[in-house]
Amino acid sequence: MEVPAPSAVFEGSLADVSLLAGLLVDKFCYHLPLYRQHQRLKDAGITLRRSTLTNYVQRIYDAQWQHILQSRVLAMDETPIKAGRKKKGQMKASWYWPIYGENDEICFTWSDSRGSAHIEQQLEGFSGVLLSDGYTAYDRYARNKPGITQAQCWAHTRRYFERASKSDPAAEEALILIGGLYRVEQQIREKELAGEEKLAYRSHHALPIVDAFFGWCHNQCQRMDVLNSDPLAKALVYAENHRGQLKAYLSDPAVPIDTNHLERALR
Repeated sequence: MEVPAPSAVFEGSLADVSLLAGLLVDKFCYHLPLYRQHQRLKDAGITLRRSTLTNYVQRIYDAQWQHILQSRVLAMDETPIKAGRKKKGQMKASWYWPIYGENDEICFTWSDSRGSAHIEQQLEGFSGVLLSDGYTAYDRYARNKPGITQAQCWAHTRRYFERASKSDPAAEEALILIGGLYRVEQQIREKELAGEEKLAYRSHHALPIVDAFFGWCHNQCQRMDVLNSDPLAKALVYAENHRGQLKAYLSDPAVPIDTNHLERALR
């Protein structure tokens, strides 16, 4: 009786799951370059082209990227990295753009620019909620796109008021209110709420805090002693400019309150 060959991960390829998983773990977790993995395989009597390993990694990346784009909620960020020589003694500035899907998958894209064109290119075909910080490139991307809902990270908003508190004690009130939102999220996790129950809990407990926060912001904007150049003024403008995006998580239980999960993956 003939035993059928196991299903291939890639059509027409003999590479099994263990080989591909080991390849990725060694490369991305233990920083073992593909050329060294190629040498190890050769020493073990396994003859492959180095380009074959590169092709395996690219195909896995492409498959994961397409799966991430099927998510209804994406988190996206950007972080600077030096890559390539600009001139003697100086490297070029470029950017990594980590994108986090709703199944705890993350892919990193790269560009030599921080402009919205890269976001447009990478998220082509995506429809859903994009969670980000307040960087204007995300606003430009989402503008006039009916299929895209913007959600704003409360952790980034909090940082503005944290900086402002060093020069204006009034900012402490904002920090207390935002802290209340995070306590609500902690309670949701402890109660293991999801779906409509999570949404109802946020509506009952978090929405009043959000309304109080923006009411406090409005009152602070009436102060005659706060200059436009003050850290508190900048924090107030930042929050007000993103009011709708900051409230987006209250109407969708699948949207996190911040992008901290993405930042942890980035680190």
